[in-house]
Amino acid sequence: MQRIVMMANAAINPAAVEVCNGIDDDCNGLSDDGLTFVTYYADADVDGYGDATVAQSTCNGAPVGYVIDATDCDDNNAAVNPAAAEVCNGIDDNCNGLTDEGLTYLTYYVDFDGDGYGDANAAGVSSCNPIVGSVTNNNDCDDNNAAINPAAQEVCDGIDNDCNGLTDDALTFVTYYADADGDGYGDATISQSTCNGAPVGYVTDATDCNDANAAVNPRCY
Repeated sequence: MQRIVMMANAAINPAAVEVCNGIDDDCNGLSDDGLTFVTYYADADVDGYGDATVAQSTCNGAPVGYVIDATDCDDNNAAVNPAAAEVCNGIDDNCNGLTDEGLTYLTYYVDFDGDGYGDANAAGVSSCNPIVGSVTNNNDCDDNNAAINPAAQEVCDGIDNDCNGLTDDALTFVTYYADADGDGYGDATISQSTCNGAPVGYVTDATDCNDANAAVNPRCY
């Protein structure tokens, strides 16, 4: 017949002090009674902030990988916690329930021709991060031509090169007169004003009294 020997523990008796060990040390029918239990929360990403949904309550300190804080909103990302700085990434970095708050937003406009000026006809996009291929102004009057923008120099070409709403402005225009008979003297009644020199068949003089006869002109006297 097998004999079972019960080992006695002198530390367990009605006079003993209850300690945190999962045992009924004072023989009152309860384990770890009268002790202070603290709830700790899993800190999987080790950022010092715990996950409120994963907890353990103990009377002998925090289990390994647990902390007393329960305010981490993403315990898989150490960069996300209540102490983190909010950055422009579409994430609630500081666990305050808001995304990208307190950041500076700018309106960006597409810059198709890459001249540093955005398309005046494009819709703006608000962003706290720069947008590749876009700029923060919409001053380009022709975003398909890099030579046309507010910084361009106005040239004589019938185009608003500097996007100020005017064509060939601030240029010197000269009036030329038709010289149909080629005698070097023009007809005052037929003229063109240009900023890029005389048109073919025109001269600056306007004193020909008969532009159909080369023999008639102010040189004839």
